[in-house]
Amino acid sequence: MNNYFEGIDVDKIKIIILNSINKYHYYVDNAYYNNIIVNITIALYRMRTDHYVSEPLRNISDKAETVESKIATEICTQYSAHCNIDPSEDDIFYISSLLEGIIKPISNDAQSVSQDILTSDFIEEIREILLNVFSSYMLEINFDEYLYSFALHIHGLIKRANSIQSSGNDFLNNIKKNCPFIYDVSVSIAQKLNKKYNISIADSEIGYISIHIGYLIESSNSDSDKVSVLLLCHDYHHINSNIEKKLLDNYQNFITLKLFTTDNRSALINAYSDLIVTTKPLNLIGKEVIVVSPFFTMMDQINVDNAIHKCLENKQKIKRNNILSSFFDEKLFFKSNDFGNKEDVIRFLGQNVIDYGLCEEGFVESVLEREQLSSTCFFDTFAIPHALDMNATHTMICVLTSESGIQWDDHVIHIVLMLAVQQNDRKKFMELYNGIVQTLEKPEKVNKLVLSDNLMDFLNQLLEK
Repeated sequence: MNNYFEGIDVDKIKIIILNSINKYHYYVDNAYYNNIIVNITIALYRMRTDHYVSEPLRNISDKAETVESKIATEICTQYSAHCNIDPSEDDIFYISSLLEGIIKPISNDAQSVSQDILTSDFIEEIREILLNVFSSYMLEINFDEYLYSFALHIHGLIKRANSIQSSGNDFLNNIKKNCPFIYDVSVSIAQKLNKKYNISIADSEIGYISIHIGYLIESSNSDSDKVSVLLLCHDYHHINSNIEKKLLDNYQNFITLKLFTTDNRSALINAYSDLIVTTKPLNLIGKEVIVVSPFFTMMDQINVDNAIHKCLENKQKIKRNNILSSFFDEKLFFKSNDFGNKEDVIRFLGQNVIDYGLCEEGFVESVLEREQLSSTCFFDTFAIPHALDMNATHTMICVLTSESGIQWDDHVIHIVLMLAVQQNDRKKFMELYNGIVQTLEKPEKVNKLVLSDNLMDFLNQLLEK
């Protein structure tokens, strides 16, 4: 979550939330833990940036003194000791609504008065939108336990849109930079909401949607995206189980862990792993090995942390390069200084995509519609325009570089990579989109690419090790 809330102490907010819930002898079931942390953190962040609930969710008379409202008040009181917030009754009621159906009493005597504030029809409409968008990206995500709180957020978003008030969001660019695919999925959800409820959703609101969607997508990541760790250590005084527990406590979202019980060198070499963590000194060619003490000290944790992140970066780079290298053609590579604005470039590249036989008429308009929802410009240096629908005959990237630059909204950029995505490659879209952004995030890389005379030079620079 720290990727989304730059400069915010999320751990402190977690402690405040859990302490406030515990004070009234309630707890949060593990299934809802991340859910409630995400939602309340967003609510507190909005208050911190002076964006309070301006329209009541219910009449004041309906706001009974429930245990949820007491906990919500306690959360706001504790947080206000660290940050200057002044929540209204409606802000407290909003947080109490997030707690409804999520908290459980530690003792059997505790009672909770929880009432739904959303209609079943509205919740079903939000479910259909999520199903439709996730299906279009081939994302298999079970969001049933998260649906009500997300629908509650959208309920507030619609009210803000109808009253023409924008919810400030300082971390929007941070999300676009670090989580471009998640942001793109959120733009698609915003587009469906626009049409369904006849509203206009600001970029700042899309940023908040991204946090909700990011949690769902990241929590559903497959094991193939994780670092495979092999643990080999002495089974004395439960050393192996203690180190295993510490590794899983710290890295369960990033690793798959396998205990190895043999010293057989051949078996170790042949066993698949990205990283070996061991208490026994090893020298295996072609294997990343970290030797730790039996006590797994703080220094051991730092070394393992660095090794895991290095493995993650290497896995992502290999995957990225493999995907990117297969989607270019010399006929779809252009070098020109003749285009002054983004619409001219989109129409030029889009027509070439159509002439190549990748897409039908209407592709350009779909790209322009997507661009109108939220700019596809990244780091003020390049853009990745693409259509709302993924219906190309096959997936390709059409490239234009410009040394003099192209006016793209408020920025002058130098590379445009237009994506045409085939329906069966929808699942690859995440790796493709993220791969381009992560590869081009350094300005010096963009500068080298702009100087490429042909596609071969461009690819050599793009996939540079």
